[in-house]
Amino acid sequence: MTKHAFKKALWAAVILALLLGVFIGWQTQRYVFAHTFFQRKILREKINDYTFINPIIGFDTAENDNSKQFRDLSIQINSYIEDRVKKGRATAISAYVRDLNTGDWMGINEDEKYAPASLFKVFMMVAYLRLAEEDPGILGRELFYDGVTDLNELAHYTPSTSLDGNRSYPINELIRRMIIQSGNNSHALLANNLGEERLVNLLTDLGLPYPKSEEEIDFMSARSYSFIFRVLYNATYLSRAMSERALELLSETEFDLGLVAGVPSGTTVAHKFGERWFLDDPKKPKELHDCGIVYYPEKPYFICVMTKGTNFVYLENTIKEISRMAYSNVNYYSN
Repeated sequence: MTKHAFKKALWAAVILALLLGVFIGWQTQRYVFAHTFFQRKILREKINDYTFINPIIGFDTAENDNSKQFRDLSIQINSYIEDRVKKGRATAISAYVRDLNTGDWMGINEDEKYAPASLFKVFMMVAYLRLAEEDPGILGRELFYDGVTDLNELAHYTPSTSLDGNRSYPINELIRRMIIQSGNNSHALLANNLGEERLVNLLTDLGLPYPKSEEEIDFMSARSYSFIFRVLYNATYLSRAMSERALELLSETEFDLGLVAGVPSGTTVAHKFGERWFLDDPKKPKELHDCGIVYYPEKPYFICVMTKGTNFVYLENTIKEISRMAYSNVNYYSN
């Protein structure tokens, strides 16, 4: 090899080494970024102006790892679900639990689809509150209820009070009754007044499915349903005032046979339940769901339990017990 050729080969080796070093360094940085990104910590405002929301202001890397907590809970709940199904207490059970501070979560059958039923009333409320941000006077407008048809008669869990026929109600009052009492008459009036387009737009905004036809009954999962509560808690879709208002209403929900029954008395739970059954044929499979935020001190978490079976009492107890397990787990790892 000539001296000139040797110098060229040497320079080529040096350049190759430099490029290799840059590539390795970039790959290392990319790995570190990915590693820290998936261990991110959500940064929130330290304010005391709100009771039910906790607005996001950014992200940072987190040093803590809660995987053991959720691994233990997952094993416990999975064993319980298998036992309930084996004993015929339910035909299908899904559970999803998410730490609202860290974003850590666990799920069992969390993507299985169910009929959301009255869970969908939360979307109706959010659509109206979104509209009220554009038109503040809308919540005071009145809708007329003729009383000819009482849709609450179709419910297994009937509201404590019902609308009086032949009178008008402010939209704000109808929203309260729809959420707190799960009133079907209130929901029907609000739905007819709002129209389908705004609901479709809401679900599209959140990246959630919407039934393409009346035959598509099962279209919501425990994990996908968590999005509506997460955007309320994080105040990322509605304004802070409206998000707070929505969760405060949900904290007054009358239904106390599911999630609420599984936590200590006095614990604040902002939640919504949904039921599906057939009045003309009580032997057909039933569905009962309960999803919402449990405000454990300094460590609030979202929990959603969706069930199918033949007996509402069995389904109530299933939701109650899974709620109890989740609360006990959070309590254990918080002390």
